[in-house]
Amino acid sequence: MRANPPPLFLLLLLLPAAPLCRAGEAEPSYGLSRPTPREALRPMSTDRPDATESPYTVDAGRAQLEMEVFSYLTDSRNPEGAPVRTRELALFATNFKVGVTRRVDVQIALAPHTIARTEDTQTGASAESEGFGDVGVRVKVNLWGNDGGDTACAALPFVTFPTGQDGLGSGEVEGGVAFPLAVALPGGFGLGAMVQLSAARAADGTGHVLEFVHTTTVSRAIVGDLAGFLELAGAVTAESGARWEATLNAGLTYAATEDLLLDVGVNVGLTRAAGDVRVFFGVSRRF
Repeated sequence: MRANPPPLFLLLLLLPAAPLCRAGEAEPSYGLSRPTPREALRPMSTDRPDATESPYTVDAGRAQLEMEVFSYLTDSRNPEGAPVRTRELALFATNFKVGVTRRVDVQIALAPHTIARTEDTQTGASAESEGFGDVGVRVKVNLWGNDGGDTACAALPFVTFPTGQDGLGSGEVEGGVAFPLAVALPGGFGLGAMVQLSAARAADGTGHVLEFVHTTTVSRAIVGDLAGFLELAGAVTAESGARWEATLNAGLTYAATEDLLLDVGVNVGLTRAAGDVRVFFGVSRRF
């Protein structure tokens, strides 16, 4: 870990450092010592299963656990054309969130166990890594729309620490800020979009480069408590020769109760720089 984080994401983290509230709006004094009562809870909103983060925060004094029980990725389309196949199994990746105020929540993201295997399809030589991944700390600040309206937006600064074992993770402190937006559309459809700027580890490991992430997702209830989404997500760095990583994502969510959400989905790579196929199953629980 470097002694000093890159100046770029220190600046990004300072942008939404304080909660933003509408002038003159009186807010209930709910917080960690006085949790939001059940009758005042907003509908449960999660940052999964799509790549587009939610602009809505967890209610003050409440906790939420969002877990990807498993995901499996396979990739054999190496951008350089090398005969390499990658497979990765991730178990119990978790984002634990606590509502601090009406508009702010704090999150800790963990990757408890990952098994990654690369194989040369010509020679049969292989290498495997297994263990704990990086740890992320995030703060979500709702800018508007938390309690109603046809649109909502938030600022989501984050820092990722290189706690990965056996070569898993980036190996460097990384960080940035995302801005998710939600828009209610006619016909029961919902539109989500997000832009994210971050300081990511350079491919050659000699520092940090600017990374730009963009997502657009459309969702709709299908029948009862079953809903679905379709999403385009992409990422590219400012490095010379960097390739655009783009995926088409789709999935289903099922609200078993007001506090329990199940999801399943798939990510399909649209460019050679992205993984070929990733499937996942997750569960989210509000307390």
